[in-house]
Amino acid sequence: LFRNGEIMKVLLVNQCMVIGGTEKLIKDICEYYDRDKIDLYLATDEKGIWDKDVDSKVVKHFYFEKIKERYNTFDKIMKHFFHKPLYKTLEEEFDVCIIYKESLYDHIQYVKAKKYILWAHEDYYYNKLKYMKGAWWKLPILLSLKRQYLKKYDAIVACTENTRESYEKYHKIKNVKVITNSINELEISTLSNEEINLPNDFKNNYIVNVNSLSERKRVDLLVDLFYECLQKDSSLKLVIIGDGDCRQIVEERIAYYNIAESCLLFGETSNPFPYIKHATMMVSAAYHESYGLSVAEAMYFGVPCVCLYNRGVAGFIENGINSITANSNEEFIKEVLKINSNEEYRQMLAENAKISMGKLSDIKGYVKRVEDFIFN
Repeated sequence: LFRNGEIMKVLLVNQCMVIGGTEKLIKDICEYYDRDKIDLYLATDEKGIWDKDVDSKVVKHFYFEKIKERYNTFDKIMKHFFHKPLYKTLEEEFDVCIIYKESLYDHIQYVKAKKYILWAHEDYYYNKLKYMKGAWWKLPILLSLKRQYLKKYDAIVACTENTRESYEKYHKIKNVKVITNSINELEISTLSNEEINLPNDFKNNYIVNVNSLSERKRVDLLVDLFYECLQKDSSLKLVIIGDGDCRQIVEERIAYYNIAESCLLFGETSNPFPYIKHATMMVSAAYHESYGLSVAEAMYFGVPCVCLYNRGVAGFIENGINSITANSNEEFIKEVLKINSNEEYRQMLAENAKISMGKLSDIKGYVKRVEDFIFN
């Protein structure tokens, strides 16, 4: 696609530039891409908190325009059963369109491009479980309709081996390329030097959780587990950084247990890294992580993590060596208490975490791999 002396037009498509793992990587690409070879554009469904950070780095940021009616059968089904909005096709044409997130697979119909890439940051295994527990009848419909769109992509890239395996198993797609996510060591090392703004009784010894307050992150369950830990060690403090649809549920859970003095719902911040860096450990109860970037970033700082098992973080956590993936609530509670009370054990996990994540920290190399794949 790259022609001698001619710059390639590349469009990145995402739902919204909010604070999240996928969005961090898009922001990093916008920062470090080769401007001598690429004219980079961005298109999103909605406005987000990071728009101002990326708009100055790209040629143009488009917002998809919603429309009321489309008449083909696929759109009628998706609109009726899955409540997916419909958009007007962008007028400009591109050499390559890269669509992020599994849920945006059908956005291929709203972009004119010579080549299409789906950059998958979702493990379809979890989507299957979600539909099987809820409206199970949606699963075969969704699979059938989605596969018709996946056939139109020129390439599919997965961020982990688990994501690749899920696409091969559930969508029967072979030759999915894996390009593992990277930590932006250049950015977070600088940002982590800022001062933290916490109550004095939290500053010296606290546990941190950095997640969107969404259903799949299960922060409400995390509050339950923290309450159980408190019954055995009243000195524990938890700082929850993030916001989302389930905020009220989390607030109600904290109030129900009457633990506001020990559990601080900090809210959203554009710079969580000082709070991660100075924490005793990071915890997560998420049942679904495509990669678990905030966990990886904590380990980069030498902060050991205790996570309920999910396939995303299991890709880089060596259980009991550099952090913990707990297979039950009881094991989770046991490990939190052990790390908090046993400094030698905590230091062992911390040192190994720092070493292992240091090997995955090369953001410029990651962007170069993305560019090489596009040009190939």
